Amino acid sequence: MDRINWFKELYKVYDNISQHTKPYEWTSDRLGLQITIHPSVFSPAYFTDSEWYAEKTQSLASGKSVLEVGSGTGLVIVHLGRNGASSVAATDINPAAVANTRHNFDKYRLAGKVVEGDIYSGLSESDQYDIIFWNHPFNLEYKPDEVLLRAAFDHNFDGLSTYISESSKHLTSKGRLLLGSANYAHPEVIEKIADKHGYGIEVLFSEVLPLSFQDDSVDKLELKLYEFRRKQ
Repeated sequence: MDRINWFKELYKVYDNISQHTKPYEWTSDRLGLQITIHPSVFSPAYFTDSEWYAEKTQSLASGKSVLEVGSGTGLVIVHLGRNGASSVAATDINPAAVANTRHNFDKYRLAGKVVEGDIYSGLSESDQYDIIFWNHPFNLEYKPDEVLLRAAFDHNFDGLSTYISESSKHLTSKGRLLLGSANYAHPEVIEKIADKHGYGIEVLFSEVLPLSFQDDSVDKLELKLYEFRRKQ
């Protein structure tokens, strides 16, 4: 799929998400988890990637403290908190997403910091984690004004650069930096950014899935779970 058609499909799904004006319930059969989804928040009810990242990070997070950047509804971090993570925390730049994650933390009686901020900006210097994960925006071409679309666009991957370069401040000594990504997310650019900051990339998991649950006819995504490793 070329970039023009990719954006058409992407905006089509976001248009469907934006039709919701009230909170609604959604159940992930794959995870056995029901969450509340608020308006103006990236919705895992439409895209296939969040469930997959939640499933793949579960084995890595067992017994570990985990921070999710860009938590959205909280699906991933709530799943980890209910399935073996020793502690969980989340940040998001979207205030509606922060409220949504807090709601789902409360729903499942999960204790943990949930803060509004751009990447790590809402955290204190003492906040450190065994695992940091971000299902990052796959697109670098635009800088949208609409807060919902900021879940899809990170202009020039400036946020990703910060995510990598400042990660050491919030990782424990043996902490792991993970990234949810895909073949349409400019992997060659991600590799260059990582290299610039002294990191190599390893693909831990990959799988081909549809972009959305609603339309299986479009070209598939190859989802990837990366780990950034400091070069020696």
